Amino acid sequence: LFINPSGSDAGNEWMELWNYGSEPVSAAGLVLELGATSVKTVQLNDARMIEPNGFMVVRAPDYVFTLTNTVGAAQLFTATGEILSAITEYKDAPENQSWSWFETGWEYT
Repeated sequence: LFINPSGSDAGNEWMELWNYGSEPVSAAGLVLELGATSVKTVQLNDARMIEPNGFMVVRAPDYVFTLTNTVGAAQLFTATGEILSAITEYKDAPENQSWSWFETGWEYT
């Protein structure tokens, strides 16, 4: 997650979806739930395939969402409601750093 870009956040926030599986995954119908206390739902209407070990960038203004700088979280679901991934709650996002997954867990980079 790129939560807190320098300057205005509007239209400059983004996230990467990573397919760590061994089969391609369609992004069509995936649902993002963003927020720790007030949850915003974003449905992906993108027909792209995410190849194994590949990424897809989800960004504003292609999709309407806001990532709060103080505290937040994200979950990714299939169109049928099966959870695919959950991002550990983040707090106090530093400017120009992303909340990234490593083998040891989530951290700012």
